[in-house]
Amino acid sequence: MKNLLIVLGYALLISSCAKYPADSVTTEENDIIGSLYNQNTNFSSYSTFAIVDSVLLIKRGAGEPEPDTGYFRYSDRMISLISQNMVSRGYTRVSKDSTPDLGIDVSVLNDANIGSYTYWGGYPGYWGWYGYSYWYGWPSTTYYKYEIGTVVINMIDLQNRNDVDKELTVVWNNVAAGLVASSSNYNTSRIDRAINIMFEQSPYVKK
Repeated sequence: MKNLLIVLGYALLISSCAKYPADSVTTEENDIIGSLYNQNTNFSSYSTFAIVDSVLLIKRGAGEPEPDTGYFRYSDRMISLISQNMVSRGYTRVSKDSTPDLGIDVSVLNDANIGSYTYWGGYPGYWGWYGYSYWYGWPSTTYYKYEIGTVVINMIDLQNRNDVDKELTVVWNNVAAGLVASSSNYNTSRIDRAINIMFEQSPYVKK
């Protein structure tokens, strides 16, 4: 549980620290994808896994984060791709009622950033009147809005659960964060890429 809170805190930090996205690179190149794991875990000792039925979407704008009541459009695709990667690593997917060795939960944090900046000034000299620059006596204010999406994937050890303290150990944490684009197809390809990279950079996750 402690590891899970650390990762969720990291996800919030990414979104809260972002003031304005960089425009020098593509949106995809700005994506951040990170993986952490418990180094005491022997991943080959597990055989089966279960995954959540749907992705939890948490929207954060003004106020505290609240779970979204709607259906997250990428939910089925994400769960399917994660399961495919797990199966390719030698694990068998089972239902949650079949006492799986591992549990996988998936959530997405959507953080809306709204702001403005005010410009007091004029155009450069070459825009002026016979060598004079224009200077306005009133400010020019520009408003902007952008969204940061953060995918959080956690693998939980269900084989060695602590029934006394009711605690579960998170053995693998993944976070992917990036600017939400206007194209749903582009966002889909980036989510696919992020999930695949999580597995690629975690060769230790295998039967």
